[in-house]
This record gives sequence, C-alpha cells and structure tokens, in this order.
Amino acid sequence: MLAARLATALYVGWGLLHLIAARGIYDLASTVPEGLARARLEQGAWNLALFALQAMAVATLLNWHNNRIGYWLNIITVGVVDLLYVLLLIVPGYIPASLAAWAGPITYLIAATFSTAGFLRRDLPPPGH
Repeated sequence: MLAARLATALYVGWGLLHLIAARGIYDLASTVPEGLARARLEQGAWNLALFALQAMAVATLLNWHNNRIGYWLNIITVGVVDLLYVLLLIVPGYIPASLAAWAGPITYLIAATFSTAGFLRRDLPPPGH
C-alpha cells in the first residue's frame, strides 16, 4: 500500500507541475494577436489544466486505495500526455532538453513505477500473514 500512496503523491506533484505549465501557456496566448492561433493556445492551456486536475483527482480518489481503474487511468492518460509532450516539443527542440523540461516525464516514470509495484502487490497478503 505504501507504493500506491507514494505514486499518489507523485501524480499530485505531476498535476501541480502541469497546472503551472497550463498557466504559462495561457499567459503565452495573451501575447498572440486575437484569432485562431490565440484561441488554440488558450484551448491547449485549458486542456492541459484539465488533464492535470484529472490526474490529481484519480490519484487521490483511486490510486491512494490502489484501485485497478485508477491505476489504468493514470498510467495511460498521464503517459500519453507526457509522451506527446516529449515527441512534439522536446524532440524537435522547441523546448531545450533540460532537467526542468524533463521534470514532468521523470515524475510520471517514478509515479508509474511505484503505482505498478503497488498494483502488482495489491492481492498479496500483508507481511507476517
């Protein structure tokens, strides 16, 4: 159960990082003239904020209790969000590859590791039984 709770904390941290990123995208949108590009940046900011809130809600409501549905929701959703971030922003060089740029994907990988460890051990009896 400890592994699932550590994963929960990490997914909440991932969500907070992405709320900050969403705010940055929203602020960037205000520097773009009115039109489709600005609206798409604003939409992207809101989408990212919603993914962040979803990850935090799933973590606190489901991953904390080592729930099967919560495990798969965050493994897949957060994984896809970070994979696309890496492929669309870091790989082409739009965001320089730095520790700060990799903070989200690294947090996800550690959370997924703890979450998987908890998920695989959830049906085992507690130690000493």
